Formats: sequence, structure tokens, C-alpha cells
Amino acid sequence: MVATGDKIQRMSIQCAKIEGGQVWLPKSAPWLDGYLKELGLFPQGKYFDQVDSTSQILKAIETRPPQLWTLSRYRN
Repeated sequence: MVATGDKIQRMSIQCAKIEGGQVWLPKSAPWLDGYLKELGLFPQGKYFDQVDSTSQILKAIETRPPQLWTLSRYRN
């Protein structure tokens, strides 16, 4: 998949899924605090690679069959 637009545009398209509760995260994980901090500081933060990765995977999931949407190795 080829990324189109800039990082802010790509994440803006995916924000409705996050705000609508369609994106689930584990209750605890070693990476969770840093991940949430980066998302919260975007786009003013120093780093945003994880934000961009998040927007890209959410876009990719749109093209997958619904049976695969809930697959995760993390369980709450």
C-alpha cells in the first residue's frame, strides 16, 4: 500500500474510528504509555512514527475481510 497525503491528513481520516471506540488497545503493555503519549502530542510532538503506523494499519484493515478485524495477540 502506498501512503498518500501527509501524516496529519492520513491520521485525520482515521480519527473517527478511534474517537468512535472502534480501536481497542490492551489495558497494559510495555509500550502503551509511550504510544498514548505520542498520539496525544500529535501533531505538535517531537515524534510521530507510531501515529503514522497507526493510521496506515487502520487504513489497511479497511481492505481486509471482517473476520480478521478482531484478531489480536493481546487480550484485555
